[in-house]
Amino acid sequence: MRLKSRRIIGVVALMGCVFVSVGCDKLVVNAKPTAVSVKSMGGVPVIVETPQAKEDRELQEKGSKLLHARAFDEIERIAGELRASKAQWENGFWKLGSFYSGFCKLPDEASEQRWTNLLAELRSWVKAKPNSVTARTALGRALRDYAWKARGSGWASTVTPQGWKLFHARLAEGRAVLLEVTNSTERCPLWFTTLLGIGLGEGWPRPVYDKIFSAGTNYMRDYVPIYGVKCYYLLPRWHGAEDEWEQFARDVADELGGEEGDILYARIVWDMHVDGVFKNIFRESKLSWPRTKRGFLLLEKRYPESLSVTSEFCQLAGTAADWPTAKALFVKLGGKIDLTIWDEEKRYVECRKWAFAR
Repeated sequence: MRLKSRRIIGVVALMGCVFVSVGCDKLVVNAKPTAVSVKSMGGVPVIVETPQAKEDRELQEKGSKLLHARAFDEIERIAGELRASKAQWENGFWKLGSFYSGFCKLPDEASEQRWTNLLAELRSWVKAKPNSVTARTALGRALRDYAWKARGSGWASTVTPQGWKLFHARLAEGRAVLLEVTNSTERCPLWFTTLLGIGLGEGWPRPVYDKIFSAGTNYMRDYVPIYGVKCYYLLPRWHGAEDEWEQFARDVADELGGEEGDILYARIVWDMHVDGVFKNIFRESKLSWPRTKRGFLLLEKRYPESLSVTSEFCQLAGTAADWPTAKALFVKLGGKIDLTIWDEEKRYVECRKWAFAR
């Protein structure tokens, strides 16, 4: 997916303006019944909607309704407040991304008509407020996702000529939309992650990509998703060498150092796990489970009420085949299943059975 030379030159010129064993990710459980009681395993499984999940859903719905109502000033106000306050959920993730999802993201199965309607609304917003970083970031994100819809998620060899044409055209439009506010005094961390996502698809040269990444981290070093975006870019299937993304994760965590470095490392692992690239992220990469575990222990201390932190920690412990840790975490979960982490009840139940069969 490398750009033709003239496209690379154009992008560079524009950028000059900017800156073990199998774990529970893949389980086949044939363990013999044991005398372990349901109570000792953490109780009867029950799917719960956490206060965070409920508020997240409501915030996305609010964003969607405001866009449909063309209430652009209100969207700008809320986004500005979330950005300035760095408002977080109970697991430490920013609320800003959830709000954006409400007005610029569609499900994978969305029809062409829904995409046409969404893009029309976002273009109207950009037309009404051409200097708005929020509006242009939203349109850029939608165009990026629309490009991947045309391409599909398969290997390059599976993409049709028409798919490639639409993919590159939509990415190019998204890039142009974003770069129009390069010199704006208003900044948004999602502007950087969106532009970097487009860079992955367009196959930007490393110096160009790294310049944008550095500008983003200089602007807001503690916005964790930007590190996950670069890790994805550094996967061997895209633009990195073998083991490069793992080394990058270690390097940025070491640079931060101490407990904060371990927390950043754990969050990067969480982000890459959620991306679904690996069947078992610890078997298929050179990540450190001990360091990931240290980071999650610190996250639990920092966010003691977060079901999602404990759930992700538990799932990763199973993936790493650290069954004593997984078992303790299942007991702590008390049978509560957070589907924003486990995806389905079956995965939770099988992983728990496996942990308690050891």
